[in-house]
Amino acid sequence: MDDAEAISPVPREIWRSVLASDPDAMPSQSPEWMDATCAGSLWQDASRLYVTAEGRRIVFPLIRLGIGAASTVMSPRRGWGYGGIIAAAGVAPADIKIVSEDLKSLQALRFWLRPNPIHAHLWDKFVPEMRRTPKKSFVVDLEGGAEAVRARFRRSALKGIKTAEKAGVRVETGTHGRLLPEFFQLTMTARAYWAERQHEPNWLAQMRGRLRDSEAKWAGIAKHLGPDLQVSVAWHNDQPVAGGIVVRGPNAHGTRAAMDPESRHLGASHLLNWVVLQNACEDGARWFHMGESATSGADEFKRYLGAQRYDFDEIDFERIPISTAKHVVRTAVKKAIRFRDNSSEMPTDNDPAIES
Repeated sequence: MDDAEAISPVPREIWRSVLASDPDAMPSQSPEWMDATCAGSLWQDASRLYVTAEGRRIVFPLIRLGIGAASTVMSPRRGWGYGGIIAAAGVAPADIKIVSEDLKSLQALRFWLRPNPIHAHLWDKFVPEMRRTPKKSFVVDLEGGAEAVRARFRRSALKGIKTAEKAGVRVETGTHGRLLPEFFQLTMTARAYWAERQHEPNWLAQMRGRLRDSEAKWAGIAKHLGPDLQVSVAWHNDQPVAGGIVVRGPNAHGTRAAMDPESRHLGASHLLNWVVLQNACEDGARWFHMGESATSGADEFKRYLGAQRYDFDEIDFERIPISTAKHVVRTAVKKAIRFRDNSSEMPTDNDPAIES
């Protein structure tokens, strides 16, 4: 790499300065998120700072498991949001070329990248010989403030909000991990409901859910993020009926959602999302990331709230086909339990505890 000096790991104050100056930066690209990701694990901060001859600063949050050629390098760790680079005053195509050149000589068993979806067009410049997996994500443009955002809602979203308000649904938002127990109560309810319909034993659905995402994991994240971790819960008759986890930063990421499927007629998820979008506007965010969807119904739900679809690629390189082997095992297990994919029957609401 001839045109930029690389430093690893990135000094925290420089990292925070670059994060604050990038208008598209995401919470999962912060040093606090990196600390939460590494805490209590064998993963290590492998972030890289690039300083060009002109003094421009680029930060690439990377995390490493293992040593040298036997290691795995990711941006971010799977199940931990979005990665990719941030740069002073915003990411430019030339920045992607710089990190691409640097990582051509990467010594690792596996490299995996899940970039900011709104930067998808820029990552065409990144190591084209790596495998790419098409993905889609939904993002709400918050320009103009809360009322401008609501003006872009479709009729069904407005109807859902009105239904919830008439039914007496109220939304409560807490920080520092408050309301995590109520949120995970909802995820367990949702998993049980859909496990029955997909011919999956409830114990297996709950175990898979806990392995992928647990209350303990998010309680640990709360210790690092403090007020930047918001949990919102919609209540009806003093019972939680919908909930969501939002990570705040320069922009906001609605990273998890759950609801009681038996209460979907209340429109609680519409009201809940209207509240969290208002919160993001009050925080000064430009973008609200709603993440990926497991169903077409969830896609439509997000569009009703004014979200735009962004197609992007996960970028993956493996010296040994580990992910292929995992897919074969998952397929065999589903066949053994006669798993039925009833995703088309799922409610047109936020997906229960989806990884985004």
